[in-house]
Amino acid sequence: MNTMLKLAPLVPTRPRFLAAAMIALLIASGCHRSEGITQYEVERLSPAPATPTQETASRPERMLGGMLAGKDQMWFFKLTGPPDKIASLTADFEQLMASVELTQTGSVQWKLPSGWTEEAGQGMRFATLRPPGDDKLELTIIPLPQTSDDLDGQMLANVNRWRGQVGLSPATAESWKADTRQFGKVVAVDFEGTSSGGGMSSAAPFANMMRGAPPQETPPPAAAPKLAYQLPEGWRDRGAGGMRKAAFEVASTAGRVEITLIDLDRGAGDRLANINRWRGQVGLPPITEAELPKAINSVPIAGQMGDFVELPGDPAAEKRQSILGVIFDRGVQTWFLKMQGSPEIAAAEKEHFLEFASSLKFE
Repeated sequence: MNTMLKLAPLVPTRPRFLAAAMIALLIASGCHRSEGITQYEVERLSPAPATPTQETASRPERMLGGMLAGKDQMWFFKLTGPPDKIASLTADFEQLMASVELTQTGSVQWKLPSGWTEEAGQGMRFATLRPPGDDKLELTIIPLPQTSDDLDGQMLANVNRWRGQVGLSPATAESWKADTRQFGKVVAVDFEGTSSGGGMSSAAPFANMMRGAPPQETPPPAAAPKLAYQLPEGWRDRGAGGMRKAAFEVASTAGRVEITLIDLDRGAGDRLANINRWRGQVGLPPITEAELPKAINSVPIAGQMGDFVELPGDPAAEKRQSILGVIFDRGVQTWFLKMQGSPEIAAAEKEHFLEFASSLKFE
């Protein structure tokens, strides 16, 4: 395990006030009555930088991570939190990683440690696992398409993304495996350092790393595109955040669905890999390249045509879910509009989903 880094706290500077100048003006003016209104142009002082809060200041953090190469996807398992809390969960994490297996459908399965709970995935997440005793800790499971045959390169890129999130320097192609352990087919890491809550956007761009590209300095962020759309009746706006450019929810006594809109690097837009990833999330077997044309339909979205799929899910599943999804390319990005959740609500909201897609515009 890497040695924890310690960063000196930043001390914000305070602007100087013009109190002395103001007092001098008052003395010079005396008590004489002005014959008119005199206007002054006064320098506006910038407010003092905010003191780092508990949420934004650098803090010690430990990360347990696992990577599993599937047929068309790479699976990522990650648990982060304060070092003392993660230390108490290390044995459970190792037990969990040892139990992970690939299924015949290309998905994954595992055995939950005692006391842990499991939540169905939403958005990019396949599932969220929570340890007992702390509802703020979560182990996320996220699959992403494999866009390269260089699995070691993809794993190294992800290792360096994770290392960057806890303030550690990048590993090299020669050194990174020394920091890993093997649990079955899962390659696991254990990092400790400092974090300021960087999330998936920390270090080099996520999609580039998935292709096994070497770590690069992050360029200045481009201005986020402005979106316009017509919100269907009954859809609740959940707001944008993280990778989500927009998020909505429809809920009733029958259940709920979540609608998300995200964008990724164009290299992550392979239709077959993404559709098979979605199929795995609802318990359906993967399809082949030859079957792909029959699985998708063209629908209007954002002033162009996108690829639409409707996946009703495995009827025999204990917690059956459906997915409606549209994938479309725009510039150097691939966009994903996805509805996931209750099959009954998804079926009832299909028309609204397609109307929303058609109304979407970039301004």
